[in-house]
Amino acid sequence: MKNASSYTSTPTVDEDVHEVLRAWKNDQPALLARFDLDKDGKIDDREWMLARAQARREVMKNRQEQTRTITDGLNVLGPTHDRHRPYILSAFTQTEIVKRYRTWALLYAAGCFLLGLAAVWVFNAKFI
Repeated sequence: MKNASSYTSTPTVDEDVHEVLRAWKNDQPALLARFDLDKDGKIDDREWMLARAQARREVMKNRQEQTRTITDGLNVLGPTHDRHRPYILSAFTQTEIVKRYRTWALLYAAGCFLLGLAAVWVFNAKFI
């Protein structure tokens, strides 16, 4: 049974526990072999409480394994909060980015140098 108030399709822990217990009830011999501690052929309140606790443990273990499987290889991006390490998101490696920025910096420096030479030449041509 799905929770109608939930906006996701993920069942709650209680719903998963309910499903596990339902599956166990459908296999009565296995249920009795596993949880009938006094071997009287019936599951009493104490044994049923143990069965519910075991079902909850199994559900929680399965959820942890699913979470671990889902998050394997998951990369999380966020700001570094470090002024010396800029937050750059790129499809290029750090080495490629550094090479690209260095190339552009050299081109701009050369352009500034040439503009400076031109300005000195114009100044000398006009005033000297």
